[in-house]
Amino acid sequence: MRQERSRPLIVELEAWLREQRAKLSRNNDTTKAINYCLSRWDAFSRFIDDGRLCMSTDGVEKLSRQFMTTFFGFSFQAATIRS
Repeated sequence: MRQERSRPLIVELEAWLREQRAKLSRNNDTTKAINYCLSRWDAFSRFIDDGRLCMSTDGVEKLSRQFMTTFFGFSFQAATIRS
């Protein structure tokens, strides 16, 4: 599924980024962002070939929300106890 649908989009995106970068000056902030993305292109596109990698960050966001809720809950309790 990823090979069929995502690979053509990723190839097209890379070509478009390179085309846009050629139109901009080197000191442009957008050029810097494009260079950042292109310099990490292998890591960015790794999800196509590795089915273990999730294409969304939902799981990570859920875990971080749970951690922060727990952390701040404990912090609040500790502050209440100290008072």
